[in-house]
Amino acid sequence: MSKKPMSRKLKAIFKFFAAILVINVIVGVAGIAFMMLYYGEVDGQGQAALVTFMILNTIFASPVALYLYWWELHPVQTPESDQYNDHRQ
Repeated sequence: MSKKPMSRKLKAIFKFFAAILVINVIVGVAGIAFMMLYYGEVDGQGQAALVTFMILNTIFASPVALYLYWWELHPVQTPESDQYNDHRQ
């Protein structure tokens, strides 16, 4: 049985959400590490601040992820890149 390859649009949507997830994981780990080093613990107020920061980060990271999504669907064409060029012409 051969697996059907994923379409470009589906891959791009996957990369869009993966980019947001990766950025939030990095922010979350860095925030927890900072709070542990600076305060010695992560209390309820720290957790609320971290969740709020991650939500705001998602809003502001979305343009970056959206750019990755757009770039995946509309690759840059150069004379050297023949990946998407039609050789039958």
